[in-house]
Amino acid sequence: MKIALFLGDIYQTYQTIVTNAMNRYAKEHDISLAIFANFARLGNNIFHVAGEKSIIHLPDLSCFDGIVVAGDTFKIFGMQNELMRRIRKEATCPVVSLREMENDYVSVVNSDKKAMYEMTNHFIFHHKFTDICFVTGRMEMLDAQERLSGYRQAMQEADIPVSDTMIFYGDYWRLKGPDIIDYFMQWRQSYPQAIVCSNDYMAFSVCEELKRRGVNVPEEVCVSGMDDLGEARTTEPQLTSVEVPYADMATKAIDVLYRMIKGEQIENNKILVEDKLHFRSSCRCPDDEVLDGSSIRTEFVRFRYMTKECFYMVSDYSSALNENECMEMTGRMAKSLNLKNYYVCMNEPEARDEDGNIITRRNPFLETMHLRHHLDRHGRPIVSDIPFDKKNLLPNEMLKEIENETYFVVPLHYRKDVFGYVIYVLRDDVPCMLDERHEFLCINTAMSLNMINTYEELLSMRDIRSLYLKDPLTNIYNRRGFEYELTDIHRKYGKKNIDVALASIDMDGLKYINDNFGHAAGDDSICAVAKCISDSLVGKEFCARMGGDEFITVLYNDYDGRLDDFRTKLSNLLEDVNRQIQDDYVVDVSVGICPVKTHDTIIDSIQNADVLMYKEKRSKVNKQGR
Repeated sequence: MKIALFLGDIYQTYQTIVTNAMNRYAKEHDISLAIFANFARLGNNIFHVAGEKSIIHLPDLSCFDGIVVAGDTFKIFGMQNELMRRIRKEATCPVVSLREMENDYVSVVNSDKKAMYEMTNHFIFHHKFTDICFVTGRMEMLDAQERLSGYRQAMQEADIPVSDTMIFYGDYWRLKGPDIIDYFMQWRQSYPQAIVCSNDYMAFSVCEELKRRGVNVPEEVCVSGMDDLGEARTTEPQLTSVEVPYADMATKAIDVLYRMIKGEQIENNKILVEDKLHFRSSCRCPDDEVLDGSSIRTEFVRFRYMTKECFYMVSDYSSALNENECMEMTGRMAKSLNLKNYYVCMNEPEARDEDGNIITRRNPFLETMHLRHHLDRHGRPIVSDIPFDKKNLLPNEMLKEIENETYFVVPLHYRKDVFGYVIYVLRDDVPCMLDERHEFLCINTAMSLNMINTYEELLSMRDIRSLYLKDPLTNIYNRRGFEYELTDIHRKYGKKNIDVALASIDMDGLKYINDNFGHAAGDDSICAVAKCISDSLVGKEFCARMGGDEFITVLYNDYDGRLDDFRTKLSNLLEDVNRQIQDDYVVDVSVGICPVKTHDTIIDSIQNADVLMYKEKRSKVNKQGR
């Protein structure tokens, strides 16, 4: 049985509890558990985020018997929705949502409303507070709505009025402390008696900001959180929080999925698990456990050692001068990571154009991948080059090695350029979790590969001409390149007449695509048009992107009907593109073609082609609804 788990921000506390719990269940039931994960957190470079996001496009969902989605762990904007859209369109197997209610799937969630209701009541009835403010999570998420509802219900039942100025709309992250306190204090002279936060991260930030302002917690302001992270018991004061039984949730999620795969009908698509409240010194209650100083020191020493190891890793990778040396370096580094095996799988070399640029494509992973590095059966690193079908994740001869194993699949990329992916299979005697070292290994491998490509490009001078003449988005000529090629034609043919035509091409509905599906979809559409135009050319014909959604093409009138053939081929290729688009928009263009009589009339021909193109655009019924 093969199950896929989609998980983001992989080495955070909640995620490691989930992976360990599901791994235990998988081992007991002979399940192959593939964890498709990324490392990204808020604040990362936007191009790096694009590379991290690529992991949701890798697996062929038809290859799995079941899917678990921990959607709220994806901190990259839009990633959760994009993943769920793909699952709804492509997955035919049972799907379970973890900690996030998805109405059309079985969802395993905790009782957020009840927990926050009880926490607020603790401040009202145990501590006799009436001035209690609240910090929400991301309100597009159901759990944030439930937690706010629990707070409101408790306050209403106690006849305590709640004004808008008592609720700060947060984001679940740790940098909001100053904004939260500024917001509450702009309408009051004194601090509230308590601030109830929708998670621990925001509670930590509130405590830190109050301390910075000289306000004592809990003597002057009490604070509570939710999630009961490990930090909640190691801060001073210890944080009052809600323990969510993540291990139980994870086990229930994979268990119900297992039973669904076996054919069992699940009557209720909402499965609840009960939370446990821990009252500690941040709300003036006695701490429920004594801090273990030795374990804190051990963790601190481990982290310092790991940080030093990562710095050395950067230095070592800088010495790799070709791809094989990079793979050998990855092998040496991987030996220290408690791995049973690992696999570096890369796109085919043909994924780059003749100028060394990575070709823009809708799916960052090609259908044919190459296994470039792994361990042999004796645990020795092996540099290889074995092609295989992407949907299998590994070559056929390697699939036996991950049968009934739990393994992590993470993207291998430098910023937005995706080289492939890495599969980590951990030893059975270590916790089922990744940490910063695994991330550093991926980052340094990708950085090394990028530097190696840069070396090769600089040594061969391939990139100089490309930077000057090529459009970086589409990899066809830019305006400068178009003028360069026209000049070259003029230089070759002088004043001789040459039977060419200029085609002015403009996209239809780009603004509609950008406004409704995002600029990434708009860029994809521009690239698709550029490729269709390029593929419609023959011989020495060429095209250029003149800016925005405007293109121009030089066609050679070598035979009667060439201009009509170009139009037909372009139209057919665009139809092929639109058949593959899953979203509700159409990629289309308007075209105006004007023959060139002599070189002296080229500028006039460009203007005439523009006039014809806009005439066609006005006559068309816009397919995007403009």
